[in-house]
Amino acid sequence: MFYTVDDYEKNMLNAYIQKDDKLLYYLNNYKRLIEDGEFKYKFSWSWSGFFFTWLLLLYRKVYIYAIVGFFLFYMFDNFALTIIVMLVMGSFSNFLILKKYHDKKVELENSVIDEQERIIQMHNYGGNFPILLMILILFLVLISTGILFYYNTDSYFNYSIYSWQSS
Repeated sequence: MFYTVDDYEKNMLNAYIQKDDKLLYYLNNYKRLIEDGEFKYKFSWSWSGFFFTWLLLLYRKVYIYAIVGFFLFYMFDNFALTIIVMLVMGSFSNFLILKKYHDKKVELENSVIDEQERIIQMHNYGGNFPILLMILILFLVLISTGILFYYNTDSYFNYSIYSWQSS
């Protein structure tokens, strides 16, 4: 099957992103990043990257940067430094997601002749990881609840259901 350049790019990116409602967003960002014929960083803002930091990268299967983002986000016990990490993630998450796509696209174009086969392989490579993300969020909620319970046990047990019997 023969595609125009825009159709081919759209089909490849759609195979990678696998969310139709996000396709134009990522396609516009990708075209900006590769504007001069080479892939390089240009500022773009992602509210998802800002609020969800490393979780967005994990969801988009950018594992190495998700791990780095996790350690940066939880390494600092300072609100100002946490905000700085969030700002960096908000400005770099689109680039990191699309860099992974671009690298795989170049690899496939150099190794696979058939365009349809490239799209199939990109589909297998890309996508998101919602189940892992849900498990991780549940794990973090359980840990947070355990930490809060651990540090508040004295005040928690002072309000016993048997306090009315103390007279």
